Amino acid sequence: MAENRRAEENEKRAGAYEKTLLYLYPHLDGMSAALDTSLRTQAILSYRKQEGAEALVERLLLADFQSRFLCAAREALDELFKEFSREEMFMLEYRYFRRKRVMRAYEDMPVRMSLRTFYRRQRRVLQKFSAALRQRGMDEGWFLENFSSMDWAMRVYAKVCAGSDSYIMGKYKDSPLFRKKKEVPNGEKKQGMPANNG
Repeated sequence: MAENRRAEENEKRAGAYEKTLLYLYPHLDGMSAALDTSLRTQAILSYRKQEGAEALVERLLLADFQSRFLCAAREALDELFKEFSREEMFMLEYRYFRRKRVMRAYEDMPVRMSLRTFYRRQRRVLQKFSAALRQRGMDEGWFLENFSSMDWAMRVYAKVCAGSDSYIMGKYKDSPLFRKKKEVPNGEKKQGMPANNG
């Protein structure tokens, strides 16, 4: 029983840090800028703080490190994504990034497909992303070492590990990207359209 639970937990966690990075990717620049603003504000208002100078300096150094790290992570991911085809980037944009302005650039891209085909293609793109990360030494240990001090990032990671990010897929089911189930006359059972194996 305990062994089964462990296996389930491991399965849920498989790909968790990769998915988390994909969810965070569009926000890395914004979070870096927010840290820079916070850094300046804390430095200016430091005379109001009751904490010692050493604690303040440690806090400012941590915020500075985090800001620089987020910029570097964004640059590394931008470079990594150059290896992805336009269709693969569309799949990532549609599933994880969800930036309306960028999605407009893919208006010619969507081809109606079954939900099953969509999941299969997403799985392939995620596997390619995972392999590309590991080639660059950006494994789960790297992720935890660098993001564990960022509460906002770890909250996303915890949701992904728990499988709580799956609610996002509910938004897609009425999308024009997916083929609808075909109505069969005479009250017979509805059947799905044959899957596009592309």
